[in-house]
Amino acid sequence: MKPSRCLKKLLKIDISPDSSYSEIEIGLYNLKRIVKSTSQKEVVRGGVRKMALLFHSKNWIARSLALKYFSKINKYVDEVDTNILHMFYSTDPRINDLAVKYVDIFSRFFKDNDTVFYHVYRSRSKYRRGAMKSLISQSPRYRPYEKDCEGEDDDLDLFKNIRRNTAEEYFGRLALPKLVRLSSTYPCLIKYFKFTEKFLMEEVRKADRYPPDMLRRLEMILGIEKEGRTMWDEFMKCSRWMEHGKFDRSVRVLKRLQNLDISKEYKIIFGIFARKMMFCLGLGNEMSVESLRPVISGHFEAELSGISQNGVYRVLRRLFKNGMKRMDTGDRKTKND
Repeated sequence: MKPSRCLKKLLKIDISPDSSYSEIEIGLYNLKRIVKSTSQKEVVRGGVRKMALLFHSKNWIARSLALKYFSKINKYVDEVDTNILHMFYSTDPRINDLAVKYVDIFSRFFKDNDTVFYHVYRSRSKYRRGAMKSLISQSPRYRPYEKDCEGEDDDLDLFKNIRRNTAEEYFGRLALPKLVRLSSTYPCLIKYFKFTEKFLMEEVRKADRYPPDMLRRLEMILGIEKEGRTMWDEFMKCSRWMEHGKFDRSVRVLKRLQNLDISKEYKIIFGIFARKMMFCLGLGNEMSVESLRPVISGHFEAELSGISQNGVYRVLRRLFKNGMKRMDTGDRKTKND
């Protein structure tokens, strides 16, 4: 009996932990294609074994790449190596992460495995919560531990991941409404989402997709108005005008920002610089501005695209000083003429 075409391709793939990164990546990609395209169990098992050899090697890059491709062929696998307890005893936290993630991917093979569940439960891995949820879904006996997986910590973990990566990487893993919900819950996430202005406006107006309270909250955060501009657009426009000494325009924008549904501290900051610019234009009294100087705290997470109160105050102060210099230069040129 002649070997099948898929089996021939499988036998041609020769990758080892000592291979280069590109060779390992290409080899794993070819293994993934073979496993997904065949219905022969022996070919699938052969491909999984080749990946397992890399996963259990001492090469950290090979192990992480093998785990990445394990997640891509998860549903095609009917047998895996469950002897991974030694990985939980490693002092290297990266190895522990690999073990917990492996359990998360192949949770159906660890059903009712109390030893593995115990190690996952005690683990400090960033993948712990996901692995516990997967194990609990496989076995009702672990339901009492379900409360340890609940709460907003999942969102906070995702928040940290989004800050480290580009948000587009999450489109394939999360439904779009999930990202919009996170934006309404954690406003400072918005600056990490590479959404276009057009996309934001369209999403907020999809009343059938999102709950009304979420839409209202997101509209307030974005400061959406009839002309389709956001609060952040207004702030950036004001910043440019301030830096170029166009205080008459900047004052109008700051007054509009003060009327938005934002924290009192930011309204005070906007009021300070609005009055400072009005004084420079001969429309106000600087003494009244100084009497409103706030106590700026750095712990508050800003609505303004994640910038703290200190950050907003420092930026506006620097732009105000630059604008003053521009105004003085313009006045001197006018007098010389």
